[in-house]
Amino acid sequence: MRKRVELRVKDANSVPEREQLLAKILPETPKEVLEHFLIETASRSSERYVELLEYISAGTSRPSVVERLAAEEKILSLWRSAEPSLSDLYEYGGLSQDDEEELYDLLDELSNVLDEGLAGRECRREITDNVFEYLEKDDYGTHELLYDIALSACTDEDDLDYLSRTLEEQGDSLEERYGPASMMKYYKKSGDREKYLAIRLENLHRAEDYLDLAEFHRDSGDWEEAMKVAEAGLEKADGNKYTLRSFVIDRLDATGKRARATELRFDQFFSAAFFKEYLKFRRECSDEEWAAYEERVAERMKSAYPDARLFYHMHRGESSDALTILLQHGRKLYWNSDVFAAAEKLEADHPERMYDCYVRSMGNLYETAGRDVYALKARLMAAVRRVLVERLGEDAKWTAFAREVKKGNSRRAALQDEFAKVIPGWRKL
Repeated sequence: MRKRVELRVKDANSVPEREQLLAKILPETPKEVLEHFLIETASRSSERYVELLEYISAGTSRPSVVERLAAEEKILSLWRSAEPSLSDLYEYGGLSQDDEEELYDLLDELSNVLDEGLAGRECRREITDNVFEYLEKDDYGTHELLYDIALSACTDEDDLDYLSRTLEEQGDSLEERYGPASMMKYYKKSGDREKYLAIRLENLHRAEDYLDLAEFHRDSGDWEEAMKVAEAGLEKADGNKYTLRSFVIDRLDATGKRARATELRFDQFFSAAFFKEYLKFRRECSDEEWAAYEERVAERMKSAYPDARLFYHMHRGESSDALTILLQHGRKLYWNSDVFAAAEKLEADHPERMYDCYVRSMGNLYETAGRDVYALKARLMAAVRRVLVERLGEDAKWTAFAREVKKGNSRRAALQDEFAKVIPGWRKL
């Protein structure tokens, strides 16, 4: 007779203890018992079934069949989850905001899973047919997503022919329905290099276009061509080049071309104009490199965003320059925790001027606004109190000012609530 193992809660109070206990029990557990447990657990929900298949796939040397089954179950599960809301949308002409957002998320995830190309043809065709049942109806804002799903279900020319024929039955065509971006995405996935390049080379305008082509050459193993394309994009492309420039910098670093990489980092910092980019640039420069760039940084920093200039001057110990920026731009600044921290450091040497800064930054204290505005003004008001009471010892001035503000906003319950959260003694004033 098989030995029975008594399980008690006290035997396994922590994860390591549970693992140790299972390590003792599992070798004595018959295979059929474990199989029954896994099948029963997986049958309870699609999520458990997919989780089990993905786990098995990760642990086997021949995962293709298991990967396909896991992908297909996930695809069908996503469609089953989305279809009730999709049906309601087309029947009643609208959904609640939460239901609509959930539907879009499900359809977007479905398109992404199909893009992985793991599902079998039967599953892909089933999704395509289901999608076209809705595409034959009036558009309630989901047609674009559904067309994307139909294209994502294509992994070879047979699939594309099937999609093309289905569109023709609708009086539509592949060329009219899908723009260059969609077709390039398909040809990249299906491995049709010539057709991808034919469309891509006719559509090189923005930085992301050049990056897409550069990454295509990189993934094909041709770094030389990838860098030619990326460098051309830095020179010719429209739009924000931050990500494209990062692509080039990473490759230059990997190949030891430091001088060119450092010059691009300098451009990178000022394209973003964020203080963290300045810190990153300074950190990555050698002392010799920094000596060559320091004056250029100071000159370009004059045109950076006010918060970047504030942090830059604070970092360099230039408190009077930092104070000037706060006084000039306090009302326009995004007063996050970093700005408040910088401002508080300036209070020690400039309490009167920081009092002026906080009051100016609050703007009109007697206007109706949203809670987010009240919450910001409450933090600024708390800073006013700190300067008057703790820095200058002018308790009477604080009390008079606070009472005036409180009385003038007696009908604004939300403002009173936000102020009371952060200002000591506000309700008792």
